[in-house]
Amino acid sequence: MAAIILYASLLRVPHFTLPPVDYGDKWVHLLAYALLSFTACWEGKQSGLCGWRIILIAIGIPIIYGGIIEVLQAYWFYPRTGSWLDWIADCAGVLVGSGILLAYHTIRKNKA
Repeated sequence: MAAIILYASLLRVPHFTLPPVDYGDKWVHLLAYALLSFTACWEGKQSGLCGWRIILIAIGIPIIYGGIIEVLQAYWFYPRTGSWLDWIADCAGVLVGSGILLAYHTIRKNKA
C-alpha cells in the first residue's frame, strides 16, 4: 500500500479531473491513508505486536510518511504541489483506518 501511495503521489501525470465531489482530492488522500493504516495495523496485530508498537507502526509512521511525501511534492516533483490540507487529510485517514481496525478487534475480543 505504501508503494502504491508513493507511486501515485510522485507520478508526473498530465492534468486530470476527479469526479465532481467537494474536496474530492482530500477524500482520495483520506481513503488511501486509511487503507495504509488499516493494513499496517492488521499486519502488526497478526505479528503479535501491541501497545506503543502498534501505535508507532499504524499511526506514527504513516503520518510521517504522508508529511514526507507532501514535502517531496512541494520541492522536487513539479508540477505536483505539497499541501497542508492534503497532509491533514492523510492524518485523518490514518486515524480512521487504525480506528476501524482497533474497534473491530475490540468488538471481536468482547464477543469471544
